[in-house]
Amino acid sequence: AGTAVVFVVDPPRRTVIAHDRAGTTRFGPGEAAMHAALPGFAFPIDAMFEGLYLGR
Repeated sequence: AGTAVVFVVDPPRRTVIAHDRAGTTRFGPGEAAMHAALPGFAFPIDAMFEGLYLGR
């Protein structure tokens, strides 16, 4: 039992980092966040941050 993966979303950097027992994996623009613990799941990073305004 336990958590297989934790995704940390960083809007200012427009990245997602997946943390699991083996380490970390960074996903950025042009990639899709995915993990073996979630078969069939892939979330495009560009779509995640589309339309995001951070006051810049």
